[in-house]
Amino acid sequence: MRTVFAFFRKKLTGVMGSKSLFIEQNPLTIGDLALETVISAVKKINNDAQTFVVESQKIAQRLWDTQDRRNPAGLLVVARGQIEARPCVGILKLEHEHGVQAEESSDDHGNFVYQNNSP
Repeated sequence: MRTVFAFFRKKLTGVMGSKSLFIEQNPLTIGDLALETVISAVKKINNDAQTFVVESQKIAQRLWDTQDRRNPAGLLVVARGQIEARPCVGILKLEHEHGVQAEESSDDHGNFVYQNNSP
């Protein structure tokens, strides 16, 4: 598990520093259904952790509905956290990166581990 955590931490640290965006609601886009769906879901997740699964599924469905299939497929990651003791929700779309491969195996204790087999 530590190997998987370290792998994602290394990948995300670089991307988050260079490509992250802080998103605020623009009052001029109140009628935008896609934006309203995401903002509503984020507010619900921040207010009640029990809504996390249902609301993150709504975000994923909205992303699927609004993409025109020219965009590469990927995984949507929704995470709850805190910044300076205030709740936050992180939303990431992870896209396939050519040349990165992780192979599942088990260690001496029977735990599943993933090894980076990139060339």
